Amino acid sequence: MRRLLPETAANTLDDRTIDKSCRAMLENLEGVLRRSFSDIVPHPTVPHADMLARSLARRKPFDSAGHKWYQDTLIWEIALGKLRSGTQHLAFVTGNTKDFLDDCRKRHPHLVDDIESLQLSLDVMSIYETVDAFIVSESRPALRILLTAVGPSGHSHPSYSWCLCRDYSSY
Repeated sequence: MRRLLPETAANTLDDRTIDKSCRAMLENLEGVLRRSFSDIVPHPTVPHADMLARSLARRKPFDSAGHKWYQDTLIWEIALGKLRSGTQHLAFVTGNTKDFLDDCRKRHPHLVDDIESLQLSLDVMSIYETVDAFIVSESRPALRILLTAVGPSGHSHPSYSWCLCRDYSSY
């Protein structure tokens, strides 16, 4: 950072100043996101034991070895949580088709089982590969968008794993 700034500015930078500036930028970004979207969905409260059981069973979105894609599984749990809480329709947008869809670009059977285990019709959730496809298919005047992002350390972060959900349950 010091290489990129003029010498006078570089001399005033220290770790606390950088941390303070980063926190201020993140707070500002969160404010923009909250004004732009209806909600920023909190992390799911799924017990770690349930995540571990899913991993050991090698159930999607975990990979076939049960090792990778913890973050994707957290996002999937957020979607399931919205369905459990009465969301009437959820649009799940992901470019990560290998973890959520099968080879025919259909919802993976493990994810079908998850939705059916809630005694819900599969029609309650649509999966889109792009935001463009979501917008074309789902745009409505009263569209409410819920947003979540899970970063590498499990903290909310605006640049990772976007999940857009349509939620009419509050209208």
